[in-house]
Amino acid sequence: MSAEATVASLAAAIASDSDIAARLVSVIWIGSHSHGLDLHSGSDLDIQVILDEPDVLATMALAHVLAGFSGLDLSILYLKDIWDDSGDLDFQDGTKGPFFVPVLASGRVLHGSDVYASLRGNLPPDAVRSSLRFTIREYLGRLRVMALGQGNPGDAQFNKYVMKLAKDLLVHAGLLDLAEMAQTPNRDLVALANQILPPQACAVLQRASDYTDRIDIADRALVVVELDRIFDTIDGQATGTLSETWP
Repeated sequence: MSAEATVASLAAAIASDSDIAARLVSVIWIGSHSHGLDLHSGSDLDIQVILDEPDVLATMALAHVLAGFSGLDLSILYLKDIWDDSGDLDFQDGTKGPFFVPVLASGRVLHGSDVYASLRGNLPPDAVRSSLRFTIREYLGRLRVMALGQGNPGDAQFNKYVMKLAKDLLVHAGLLDLAEMAQTPNRDLVALANQILPPQACAVLQRASDYTDRIDIADRALVVVELDRIFDTIDGQATGTLSETWP
């Protein structure tokens, strides 16, 4: 079954269950698959299900429906995870804060309300700076371990996270607009990264943009160290605190 057919079937199954429907706000398809960008053999289908409030029957019904589907990267949110009681943005989805909202706003609504419509293109970089930095540091933490050759050498995780990090750093540097980040293909990210990374690191980034290319430890170390260094540089400029002032 194609990705399009799978997500359509999933959304229909979720919406047709009466216990889920009583609480369901929307089903949104996000990520590279939803835009047909930079797919690889291990690409998941990123799905977000939004409910109005926690409910035991809806949770049990979702478990039953989802048992018939595989290859999903699923998140379950309640409206309280997006808006506070005053109607102000108070977004949190696992480790993702407000920085992730433009990705969601560019997703495809499979069922229900376009919850993030009012936020589409309306979040200036400074409004998401803190959560952007958090995400960058999380990815750097993962990549420092992957650079040692840990994990399955046959999968595309290193490539995937290098490109995720490069994208986030470009946003942090002001070279990539928040509203465009979800639709920007890897080849364009590499072209932009030439403005902030040295040539050798860009050459490795170019290879990493092809998810079938397996990067050896020497090149992993090179690109991760350079990404770490450029984060310090960009971060100092963005926050007004130069890293050299720290002990």
